[in-house]
Amino acid sequence: MAKKIKTAEERLKEALVPREEWPYELPDKWCWVRLGSIVSESKEKTDDFSNTQLKYVGLENMTKDYGITSYASSSGVKSTKNIFHSGDVLYGKLRPYLNKHDIADFDGICSTDIIVMQPKSGLSNEYLNYYLDLNFFIAYASNHTKGINLPRLSPQILMQAPFPYCAIEEQMKIVSTIGEFYLKLDQAREKVEAVLDTFEKRKAAILHQAFTGKLSEKWRVEHGLSLESWTDIGLESCGKWFGGGTPSKAHPEYWDDGNIRWITSKDMKEDIIEDSQMHITFKGVENSSANLIQSSAILIVTRSGILKHTFPVAIVHGEFTVNQDLKAIIPLKDIDVKFLFYVLKSQGQRILQQCMKSGTTVESINTLSLKKFIVPVATLAEQREIVRLLDDLLDQNAKAEGIIKKYLFEVDLLKKSILARAFRGELGTGSTDDPPALEELKSYFEKAEAEERNKSESV
Repeated sequence: MAKKIKTAEERLKEALVPREEWPYELPDKWCWVRLGSIVSESKEKTDDFSNTQLKYVGLENMTKDYGITSYASSSGVKSTKNIFHSGDVLYGKLRPYLNKHDIADFDGICSTDIIVMQPKSGLSNEYLNYYLDLNFFIAYASNHTKGINLPRLSPQILMQAPFPYCAIEEQMKIVSTIGEFYLKLDQAREKVEAVLDTFEKRKAAILHQAFTGKLSEKWRVEHGLSLESWTDIGLESCGKWFGGGTPSKAHPEYWDDGNIRWITSKDMKEDIIEDSQMHITFKGVENSSANLIQSSAILIVTRSGILKHTFPVAIVHGEFTVNQDLKAIIPLKDIDVKFLFYVLKSQGQRILQQCMKSGTTVESINTLSLKKFIVPVATLAEQREIVRLLDDLLDQNAKAEGIIKKYLFEVDLLKKSILARAFRGELGTGSTDDPPALEELKSYFEKAEAEERNKSESV
């Protein structure tokens, strides 16, 4: 029995989104259609990777905002992969990667976690690519993912997404207008990011001055002291050290209703830690290697992937415990807790260079090397003056940096605003000469119907 060929009218009826499902009102010449009516999912696949020159794209080769930033060789690639061609739009279907997409400018293969979309006649691939950044589409995609560990959006659901369609001439104008705005905003962003870099350098310079004695030089002169009053000592001699542990998760009584902070590397995101993500009970402390600490202390991460580039240090006050990936130091009476904190912050990169273990699967600090690490220590009175000066200077630096970051945030908001206005037809891209989208769609569907009939008759 011959396959029934849909008429142009039937295709148009299936394509249009019912009014009650419209995300918002569109200009008169626009219309809401199902994404699948103007986009095809490429189902071309391969498991033949004998051509090692074939370029492979996985989700790891795509980033938010920048799309495809790299590719790998197909050498070593296993299992079936999707084939894509230059001009196709690649879209990551896994949450939280639903904002990874781009237009391919080369032929290759990609992960099956990437949907390959091919715009049909009458749709610009650039217009489609911008659409995937719209807030309402991202919300649609996120709300329709299924799965527990790695929720994903099925191609069938993706193709049901509402799409704001306009004539191809206006699509191209919109793409051009967005591109012009984005170019200016990206240039502004580069300048703002360059300014942000100066704040990081200024912060490093302030800390360097503090622990070479320059910052408090005037204070020493006023108090009749010289740099000879400073001493270089190993961190082990700066205070009492404590390790940590993890109470057994098999015993709910060690965790349930616990009110003792159990600090891990996940909590080391602020200079001063007020609370932790998890808490344990006193019974949990008694039955594990965790130590109950009740004094102000410095916390240092000694085992974590973050040690590849950052040396996390924090201050904590009051009662707490830590897990085995952290060390706690209670400073001696003649060492100010915040002074030691600032010293460690200033020496972070040197510590990573000199104290990292080699040959471990997870980045780790060699505790013995860390304890022997030499730091400069001033008299207690000068320590407190250095802390006062650093607090003031770094606070000023942070406030100025916050203002610049706000500008950066506003640049991103402006991009979203421009995008939203573009897909509402509010950028002045329309023209009285543009044909209504419905007429254009019907014309494309008539051509598609004719092509199918010709193929059917030739068979």
